[in-house]
Amino acid sequence: MLYSLSRLLNILLVLFLNFSCGWENLPVFGQESDNSLALNANTQFNQDLDQYFNESNSGNFKKVLADLSAIIKLNPNIDINKLNEVNPNFSKIKIKFLNQSINKSLVSKIWLFTNIAQKNLILIELSKVVEHKVLAKNKKHVNKNFNTVSKPVIANFLLELPKNITFNDAHWYVQINDIPKVNSDGKIPKHKSPEKNIDTNLVLVVSGNNAQNEKIYLKSYKLVNGLLINNSIAFECLPPNLNENFTGTAKFDDKSIDLNLASFNSQGMKEGINALTNTYSLKLYWLKDKFSFSVDINPDSPNYPATEFMNALANNNMQLAKSWLKDSNLISIPKYAKLIQDKQINIYKLISMAKVNSTKNRYRIITGKVDDLIIDVEKNKTRWFVTALFLAKPDNSLKSLTQNILN
Repeated sequence: MLYSLSRLLNILLVLFLNFSCGWENLPVFGQESDNSLALNANTQFNQDLDQYFNESNSGNFKKVLADLSAIIKLNPNIDINKLNEVNPNFSKIKIKFLNQSINKSLVSKIWLFTNIAQKNLILIELSKVVEHKVLAKNKKHVNKNFNTVSKPVIANFLLELPKNITFNDAHWYVQINDIPKVNSDGKIPKHKSPEKNIDTNLVLVVSGNNAQNEKIYLKSYKLVNGLLINNSIAFECLPPNLNENFTGTAKFDDKSIDLNLASFNSQGMKEGINALTNTYSLKLYWLKDKFSFSVDINPDSPNYPATEFMNALANNNMQLAKSWLKDSNLISIPKYAKLIQDKQINIYKLISMAKVNSTKNRYRIITGKVDDLIIDVEKNKTRWFVTALFLAKPDNSLKSLTQNILN
C-alpha cells in the first residue's frame, strides 16, 4: 500500500512538472540522463589514462582512444568535463574539434589532441542524424508533437598520420556513383543514396605539412567495410611528386580544394613568401570520385584577358594584343622572348599564381623556353586589363603540373 502511494505521488509530480515547465526543459531523445553513470562503469578508461601518463607512448594512447571510442558510442553527447571528472589527467590533454555536416543525415566530428607527442593520432566520429517526435504539453496544457534530433554514433575510426606530419585539416567528400542502366523491363533500378550506403560513398581527405620542411601533405582515404583504407583514385589527376616539390596549405569545401603553394628551388629550399614568381593558387574540383584541375575561361574571369592576349600573340595580331595592355609599350617584352607568332604557343600552359593583392591577379605562361612569361591582370571599372608583363626563369617544380592543367 505504501509502495503504491509513493508511486502515485511520483506520477503526480511528473505531471505537475510537465504542466508547469512547458517546452523549456524537454529531454533530448537518446541522451543519457546522467553521463557519469556510463563513465564510472568504464574503469578501463581511467586505468589506461593513468598508464599513459606514467608512460607516454603511442601504444598506451591508442588504448585511451579505444576506451574513449567506447564511451562516445554509449554517450554521443558526451561532455568533456565529465571525462575530466573521471580522471583529472584528461584535462591536461588539449582537444580541438572539427565538425562537418556531410549531408542531411550524416555528421562528422574529428578529435585533435594538440599538446601531446601523439598528436598524429586522430579520432574520427561518424554520427547519423535521426529526427524524433516527442509527445509533450505546451504551457496551455495541450498535447503537441515536439520534433527533436538525436545523433547516435554509428562508427569511430582511429587515424594515424606519419609522425613527421603536422595535421592541418580534414574533409569528407561524397562520391557520386553513376546511376545504373535501365533494366530489361524499362525501369531504372533504385539508386542508393549516400546516407544509405556510407561504406561506398564517403572519401576522407586529410591535409598537413611536413614538420621539418613544411612540404604539403595530402592524403585520401575511402570508407570500406567500416575501415578507412588508402584511396589513390582521388588524387590520380595530380602529379605524383606534388607532396615533394611544394609547400603550402589546402582549404576545403564540399566541391573543391583550394591549394596555395610555393615551390622549392633547385637546391631543395623553400622559396620565400615574397618570391611571387614561385607561388601559386590552384583549385581542385571534386568530380564524382576524384579531384581534377580546371580553369574557368569566361569573359568575366581574370584569366580571360591573359588567355586572349596569348592567342593574339600566337596569331601575330599585334593590335589585338596591344588592346589588352594598359601600357602598349609592354608588347616589347614578348617580342624579346620571341613569343610572337610562335607555332608552339598552343601548347603553352596558363597557371594561376598567388594574388599580388586584392585587385591584381597573376598568371604564369609556361613556355618551355629560356624564360616564362608572367602576366598581371587587374580590373579597371568594368574591364580587365593586362597591367604588367615580365619574364621569369622556368620553375622546374611545375613540369609535372603542366601535364594536368588546361591551357
